[in-house]
Amino acid sequence: KKLLCNGGLYSGLHKKVKKDMNSEELLNFISEEKIGRYVYDEVSHELKIVIEINGDYWHANPKKYNKNQKIAYPKGIIEAQEVWAKDDKKIGFAESLGFIVYVLWEQDVHNGSHLPILRRIKNGG
Repeated sequence: KKLLCNGGLYSGLHKKVKKDMNSEELLNFISEEKIGRYVYDEVSHELKIVIEINGDYWHANPKKYNKNQKIAYPKGIIEAQEVWAKDDKKIGFAESLGFIVYVLWEQDVHNGSHLPILRRIKNGG
């Protein structure tokens, strides 16, 4: 299921992370925030932090995919390395503006290993 958020849609995975962020009192984040030409999952302008929530398939988790594996997107098939290059450009843009970017992977959200990252953010980085 997808939920409306700031005029856009976000996934059940994003909903879970947002719930965990709220539990950790990370309340000053804006969901689906557009900066330049990119939309980031969670942004705190105050803390200068971006949190990207990456699905293992759609972002070709490097722990599960090799660089030449094909990912079938609605607009065509691309290789995992192309997905990574697009994600790297997006992350690099945020970093060029002074943001620290944390990437939370789907498998880590499901096994809870993203929680220490949220706690580190809560405690100042």
